Amino acid sequence: TATRLALKSLAGKYVVEKVTFGTPSELLVAGKEEICFVPFVQVASAGDIRTRAESFFIAIRPAGKSGWKFIDAAGLRKHPELLLQLFPDLPREIVTPPNKVELVK
Repeated sequence: TATRLALKSLAGKYVVEKVTFGTPSELLVAGKEEICFVPFVQVASAGDIRTRAESFFIAIRPAGKSGWKFIDAAGLRKHPELLLQLFPDLPREIVTPPNKVELVK
């Protein structure tokens, strides 16, 4: 995308201005794992370009255990079907948090 190309051209000047985390979703059982979605909003800039990413992390742990691991869901923007490939036991009607990037002023 134009945003990605612009940010790459300004490599080394990328500044995260603000990150805000939302409330995690309820736990979902996916086979022998439990997962939840942790939404966040990030505002960043590179030179005179500012972006606002509204996305989420996928938090995973073995069912009934502690020790969460996290996957950044940014890769799902272009390939949302990967979620069910990674977690085939998730309900098919699963609704994920928003996952988009936009230019802002």
